[in-house]
Amino acid sequence: MIYWKFIKEYPFAPEEYDYPSPSIHQCLKVVDNSIWDDLQIPWRQIDNRYWVTFYNLGPYCASMFLFHEIQYHLERFLIENKQKILDDLSHSVELEDIIPPTALSSKRIPDELYFVIDILQDFQSFFPRNKISSTSSVPVSNLDWCTPKLKVLVEILLEHHSPTFQGIIFVEQRHDASTLSKVLNLLPELHGKIRSAFLVGQGVNADGVSTRTDFCEGDPIKLFRDHVLNTRKQIDLASAGI
Repeated sequence: MIYWKFIKEYPFAPEEYDYPSPSIHQCLKVVDNSIWDDLQIPWRQIDNRYWVTFYNLGPYCASMFLFHEIQYHLERFLIENKQKILDDLSHSVELEDIIPPTALSSKRIPDELYFVIDILQDFQSFFPRNKISSTSSVPVSNLDWCTPKLKVLVEILLEHHSPTFQGIIFVEQRHDASTLSKVLNLLPELHGKIRSAFLVGQGVNADGVSTRTDFCEGDPIKLFRDHVLNTRKQIDLASAGI
């Protein structure tokens, strides 16, 4: 068996993108860090990963990562604090006029919770659900919202695509694997050609939506071997991937 290795050059990413404003990041970053702590959402870590994804893949991919990551942590918070939220709503309606708010509970759910929920709702039509299909109509209008690195990857996939094509893309970051898998299924240039999923190790202290395979039901390795999928993103900390 013969293996070929080639190198593709790509230009630096632009300093500015023609991307809709305000972005979801611009909306969420106004929330104070203490509020994120109260909501049990690790904003500092998520923000760092947002910028890594921004520089690697571009503003749309970074925004999509941010949307799904905040959504994941917020859903978990709501499930874990369901009763407390209901109690707070009950107190605010029935008791707040006669009992000072500080006396209702030692730790109230912050009002900013609903502000964050409103932001996610405003952007939900702009990003795919965690489990998506290749026919999703999410508006990824063109590659101008992606980095030159990602554009070159698309060119490589188109250049080597065939009816029997299969490929594995190695990346260094879990969130890049998760986001790249989604966006390759959405780009018009790859529509009908690429069916992608991602596979990552759980690692140590790994948390968030990007730690699990969320494109499709079933084992991505089996689906890849059965040719249901033809492209797989896999984290490889030893490689210098995308």
